Amino acid sequence: MLECVEKNEDFFCVKIGSSLLQIQKGARHISTCYHLAFNIEPSLFLESATFLQHKNISLLDNENKILIDFPDWNARSIYFKDADGNILECIARFNLPHQSFNRLFGAGDFLCISEIGIPVNDISEFLLSVQSKTSIEIWKSYGQWFCAAGDEKGLLIIVPEKHKWFPTNIEAVQLPAQICIHQEGENFTYGNLAFVFTANDH
Repeated sequence: MLECVEKNEDFFCVKIGSSLLQIQKGARHISTCYHLAFNIEPSLFLESATFLQHKNISLLDNENKILIDFPDWNARSIYFKDADGNILECIARFNLPHQSFNRLFGAGDFLCISEIGIPVNDISEFLLSVQSKTSIEIWKSYGQWFCAAGDEKGLLIIVPEKHKWFPTNIEAVQLPAQICIHQEGENFTYGNLAFVFTANDH
């Protein structure tokens, strides 16, 4: 079980490694979803899949594969949905320093929230807004259909609205969210999204 650090009738907040995720009670049902990814140790990648399956969580497949390799990112991922249908991902990033473990995976092995999906009307316009407020840089760009900004411990996965969230046919729509980023920057809003910057002094 993830550690719940705060809750009331309107929201709850859980600790996911070095990150905090606050879920607010919604006023209505939505037909689309959020996308989040969690960094995990590469040596526990296979065990994370087993962990989820033991929790009766079905893994999503791409071309009949549930263990998905991303050679361009030097990473491997598994995808699944939470109870509200949000698309979640465990990703092992081999570019980051990592340790070798030979044991089962547990809820305490999620290292951090490392990605959040950001659907926008215009990727270039959104990037100009981001770069005018902070030093976040483009990490990987794939033209006008996909861009990752930040670094491998924290990426904004920027896609055009109506883009299909991999590995599903669910269309991306910009839902309300507040993203707190631990670096220097000027707070700003973009549509339904609020970006809050806190200098990381540790």
